[in-house]
Amino acid sequence: MRVEKMKGFFDLKKNNFDPKNPQSCASCGLYKDCQSPKMKPYGKNKKEVLFLGDFPDIIDDKRGKQWQSRTGRLLQKTLSNLGFDLFEDGLSYNACNCCTPKNEQPSPHQIYCCRKNVLKVIKKHKPRIIILLGNAAVQSLIARVWKKDLGGITKWRGFCIPDRDLNAWICPTYHPSFISQKEEKDNLNVAMTIWKQDLKRILELIDQPLPEYKKEEDSINYIAKTKDLKAIIPVLKEADILSFDYETTGLKPHRNAQKLISVGVTTEKGSWGWINTPARSRLFAEVMKSKVPKTAHNLQFEDSWTYFKIGVPVNNWKWCSMNAAHILDNRRGITGLKFQTFVNFGVGDYDSLVSKYLKSPAKEGANALNNIQDFIKEYGERELLKYNVLDSIFGYKLTLKQMSLINNG
Repeated sequence: MRVEKMKGFFDLKKNNFDPKNPQSCASCGLYKDCQSPKMKPYGKNKKEVLFLGDFPDIIDDKRGKQWQSRTGRLLQKTLSNLGFDLFEDGLSYNACNCCTPKNEQPSPHQIYCCRKNVLKVIKKHKPRIIILLGNAAVQSLIARVWKKDLGGITKWRGFCIPDRDLNAWICPTYHPSFISQKEEKDNLNVAMTIWKQDLKRILELIDQPLPEYKKEEDSINYIAKTKDLKAIIPVLKEADILSFDYETTGLKPHRNAQKLISVGVTTEKGSWGWINTPARSRLFAEVMKSKVPKTAHNLQFEDSWTYFKIGVPVNNWKWCSMNAAHILDNRRGITGLKFQTFVNFGVGDYDSLVSKYLKSPAKEGANALNNIQDFIKEYGERELLKYNVLDSIFGYKLTLKQMSLINNG
């Protein structure tokens, strides 16, 4: 029986890690004990859909192709009921392409060693949809982009991610072995119902092209002079909706030592960012007092910082994209802006440079100062502004998408 449990980060000695060639088959070692080592992809792929499983099981290994056991028959039957032929319409491959001992889940290191093979298959066959079946598949493809808390399939299933690098929809859902185990253990069809709904929703993307994206950072306007900020204040006050974001020295604004460092804003007319000063605070206060509808991700943060550091309450809050994310899907760990940006717009790592500088020492409490000033010294104000405005851009795009989903739901 398969073990659907996500292991921790790999142990170098335990997995015979070869530092000279960390992604090699020799470093992994599974090929030595397989009947069908390094199993090739299988299927005619008429509809350009790649099914990425975890690993070939013992029967797959014996027959030399994927989905030959009862688990595979369950996948074939379920897809057939949805009008899709697994081997005619799709292409099958695995996150780890050698059978594992005792049908255990491959280790993170074994998945890492095989990732280059997965990417080669994607590059060669150019699938428009990639269905990730289970934890190992998530670790194979999503972990290459998502550098934070990865979690397991329960966190990711149901999302259809527009991967800009692979030019494909990345769609995680349960592995059929998990569905089979749940039915045997619980005698319930809840997991099966969710799985069928996931697969149905994914297959509806076959005729839907990936959205075309422009590089968001190219649309940023950096404001260096107060007179330039003054010139755009009327534009901001007349927006259909204004998304704004602050970069600050900490989480809470109540200490005098806490500073509002920069501001990023986005409207339908464009995106702007500037380093805050007392004069610029007074100008932006006009926008905050105006009737322009406003949105932010984690509204409470921007609301309190506006009141304590800009000096006025925010007028006419329209939306909080974090609250809306929770309304649309109340799973834990998915409502943050970075996660929502990745699953909705395919951008998974625009904060890696700055994130460690924004953390405050936990032992000093919520009023502790972070290291944002060190970031500015090392990378410059413009790099901070780029990150700041990107937050406002993705908050704006997320707000519009959520409004559409909720209003039309």
